[in-house]
Amino acid sequence: MFRRHSIVATLILALQPALAAAQQQTLPPNSVVGRLGISAGPAQAIPIPQLLKNVIGPNSIPNSALAQMPAATFKCNPSVSTADAQDCTIQGLPFTASPDTNNDRVLLYNAGTGTFYTTSPGNLAAGGTAGVTSLGSLTGVIGLANGLKVTGSDIDLNLGNGLSTSGGTLAASLGAGLTFSGSNIAWTSSTAPYTSARTGGVSQTVQSRFDSGILYSADFGTACDGSTNDGVAMDKFLAAVAVSPSKTGIVTGTSTTSVCNMNTSQFQVRPGTTIMCSRGVTLKFNRAGSLVVPYGHASGRTYQGVFKGCTVDGSSVVGSIGVYLFDTSDWVVEDTAIANVDTGLYIRGNIAAYYNRVTNVVARDIRLDGYYLDPVANSNTLVGDRVTSLGQYGFYCRGNQNTFVGVQIETGFSEAFTTDGNCIGSTISGIRMENGGTGIHLVSGANYNTVVGAYCQALSGTSYINSGTGNSKTGGNC
Repeated sequence: MFRRHSIVATLILALQPALAAAQQQTLPPNSVVGRLGISAGPAQAIPIPQLLKNVIGPNSIPNSALAQMPAATFKCNPSVSTADAQDCTIQGLPFTASPDTNNDRVLLYNAGTGTFYTTSPGNLAAGGTAGVTSLGSLTGVIGLANGLKVTGSDIDLNLGNGLSTSGGTLAASLGAGLTFSGSNIAWTSSTAPYTSARTGGVSQTVQSRFDSGILYSADFGTACDGSTNDGVAMDKFLAAVAVSPSKTGIVTGTSTTSVCNMNTSQFQVRPGTTIMCSRGVTLKFNRAGSLVVPYGHASGRTYQGVFKGCTVDGSSVVGSIGVYLFDTSDWVVEDTAIANVDTGLYIRGNIAAYYNRVTNVVARDIRLDGYYLDPVANSNTLVGDRVTSLGQYGFYCRGNQNTFVGVQIETGFSEAFTTDGNCIGSTISGIRMENGGTGIHLVSGANYNTVVGAYCQALSGTSYINSGTGNSKTGGNC
C-alpha cells in the first residue's frame, strides 16, 4: 500500500511541469471539458462556450466580451430591471432596465449590418413610457409609445401614432400655433405666426393671412366633379367671400373634370366681391330664370364687383339667363363664356344699372338674344364681346348712352344689332356682323346714335336701317 502511494506521489511530482505547460495553451473551440448526466440519458459533452454561457449570466458579461459574441446569445430580459445597463443589448424588445447614475452606455445590435454600436440615452426609464431626457442633440420629453423607434443609430418618429409629452417641454419648443390635444398634435391658425418672405414683411397670424387673401370654393365642400350637387356648398362659399369684400373667391375644379353642378341653385354674387374661376371651370345649371346674378343695391348706391373667367352653361333650359346684372353699378364681367341659354347677358334694374363693363365675354348657342340692355341700363360699356349661333337678336339696345366697341355677331341671327325707341345717344364702333339676317336696325325713337366702321358680310337682310332722328354712320361697308 505504501509503495502504491509513493508511486502516485512520484508521478504527480513528475507531471507538475507538464501540467503547468498545458495551462498556457488555448483550447480548441470544440474542446470538451467534461460530461454531465442529463435526466436519465447518457452523459453529454459540454463545449467550452456552452459552459461559459451557463456559468456567466448575460447581465454580467462585460462589453468587451459581449461585442465578440453572436447577438442571439444574449439580450436584456424585458421583465427584469438590471442595476447596470452597460451590459445589455436591445434587440426588438422593450428596454426595461434603468441605467445607473453614471449613464452607462447601452449596446445596440444592427441586424441589417450585423454590427454593434453604443449610445448614451441618459435616463431611459422602465418600460420606455416616461420618455428620454436627452439623446444626442434631441432634448425634451418624448414618449416612446408606438411612434418612436430606433433604426440603426437614428430615431424615427411616426406622427400617425401621435406624439405624447409630459412636462410640456416639447410643446413649448414647437412655438405658437402648435399644441397638444390628447396624444396628437393640434394646429391653431389663430395663433400660428406668418411672416412674408419678401423684404419688409410684417408678422401676422396665419388666420389673418387667410382672412385677407383668397378663399377657395373647395374649402366649403364643392366637388366640381360633374355629378355632385354643388349648389349648397357654393352658396356658403359666396356668402363667406361677401363677409369681407377684400377677399377674392376662386371656384376650383378637380384634376379629372372642372364642372361644378349647380343643379337648380342660383349663383348669387354679392355686392363688393370678386369671384373668379380657375382655368377651365364650368358652372352648369338646370333651371329657368337667372343663373349667375351679380347683385347691386336697391338704394342705388355704388357697389363694385368682379365676375371673371368662368363658363356658364344653362343646359338649354327654356327661360334661362346666363349672367344677370341687376341694379348694379361699376361691375366688371370679363373673360367669361355663356352657353346654352335663352339670353346670354341681361342688364336691368328696379332703379338703374349703369357704368358696368362687359369685356371679352362670349355668348354661344343662344336660343333668343345674345345681350339684352333694359331701358334702365344706361352708360354701360361692352368691349370685345362676341355672340354666335343664336336664334334672334345679337345685341338688343333699349338703354341710353351705352357704348359697344369691337363686338362681333355671327350665325343665325334675325337682326344683329337692334333697338327700340329708348336707345338714345349710344355709340356702336367697330361692329362686325356676318352670316345672318339684318345688320343694324335703328327704329323710330332710337335717336342720336353713332355708328362707326360697321362691317357686314353674308347677310340675307338689309345691312343698315335707320328710322330714328340724328343718327350718323361713317366708315365700314354696311
